Amino acid sequence: MLVLLLVACGDDTADTCASAADCADGEICVNGDCVPVIGDAGVDAADDLDAGPLDAGSDAPVDTGPDIDAGMVDAGSMDTGPLDAGPLDAGPPDAGPPDLPQLVGHYRCEAFARGNMSDDSGRGHVAQCNPNCPGLAAGRRPGGGLVCDFGTSDTARLRVEFDEDEHRIDDGFTVAVWARFPSTRSGSLVGLPVGASVGNVWQIFASNAPDFMPAFVTYDGVDANGLRGGMLTLDTWHHLAISYDGTRKRLYVGGSLVASVDDTTVPPDGQGIFIGADQNAGELALPFDGELDEVRIYRGVLSGPEIAELTLE
Repeated sequence: MLVLLLVACGDDTADTCASAADCADGEICVNGDCVPVIGDAGVDAADDLDAGPLDAGSDAPVDTGPDIDAGMVDAGSMDTGPLDAGPLDAGPPDAGPPDLPQLVGHYRCEAFARGNMSDDSGRGHVAQCNPNCPGLAAGRRPGGGLVCDFGTSDTARLRVEFDEDEHRIDDGFTVAVWARFPSTRSGSLVGLPVGASVGNVWQIFASNAPDFMPAFVTYDGVDANGLRGGMLTLDTWHHLAISYDGTRKRLYVGGSLVASVDDTTVPPDGQGIFIGADQNAGELALPFDGELDEVRIYRGVLSGPEIAELTLE
């Protein structure tokens, strides 16, 4: 027993270690202490097991839990299919048919700039002097601005170009104008001629045969058909309006319906709308001898009460 005690006391320098070299044979250095090797004798005592994490070199399989079977995943909670964004639309959304009626041309006869009159509808359809501009005269009412005086020249006329979609016969149309007549000479106030013929898709016309009265003239491809009604008084401002809904023509004087009839007319063929004179076979014709103001052109049909409201302006 004495011998064993002496050996243990003589080996007290190996109780602590910095590496396996500080320990006796069969011991290794673990956390600064020499401990005997347990298990596989093939482990090299020179390897310092404290140099890193636990040895992952073990041959035992790592248990990662049950295998995930991709076929068992509930796709109903994860995959709802492609997002349903509706049908693909490469362009802007379809706004559908426009709300009618729409004001597509409005000419106040206040001023000209470089041979053009502005369009107060906001559509940008300027009225071009064609070939000459009318004069400007004092307005209908005191302080009411100016008016177009077409009596100054038989070559005074305005031309307005419209896109086909903005002036469609199948949508109907309404045209309104204030007019003053210094004489009983016949003439075209506002009209849309047809190609190289002498017909008009529509026209507001001052007719002196047999009486001086307004007329709503259309063309069916063979004959010009005039709807007449009301009486015109010289040197007096009259509000005139026409409307067509695709089957029926209506003529208004002073906001009141004076005549109507079922009729047809040919569709536009790309001609411009002329104010102050007509165009027959490509030539200026039937110039208006008088003054015009507040020319309005609508896509769609105004009702009788809506036309009556225009006479209050």
